[in-house]
Amino acid sequence: MPKYTFDTPMKSKEFLGILKEFNLSVYASTKVLGISLRQAQRYSAGDPIASPTARHLRMLAYHINGLKADRKRLQDNTAILESGRGKIYKNRIDVTPETIAENKRQLNIIEGLLREHPSGLKNLI
Repeated sequence: MPKYTFDTPMKSKEFLGILKEFNLSVYASTKVLGISLRQAQRYSAGDPIASPTARHLRMLAYHINGLKADRKRLQDNTAILESGRGKIYKNRIDVTPETIAENKRQLNIIEGLLREHPSGLKNLI
């Protein structure tokens, strides 16, 4: 997951890069970021990006990339447990099936967020 510095000025290249990562056009970014179309166009053309907008966009990218990393980790762990190569014990009782079920429940939550994020981003899977 890339490192984000939240209090440094954001350049137009980073702004456009994050929009591209989310498959967002400059026009669609207005609803997600809560800015006007003209302001989004200025940011993409090279105008200085306001600190609150830059922080918002970086936090959103950090959150989405964290969800993707968590999804990958849960998928890998579930695959290992389902293959029988790993077992999880608690007080000498095999709790592997419960762990698999919990992993799948968490995966469903993450998949739902990546399909329709509360910020207005859609289908980031």
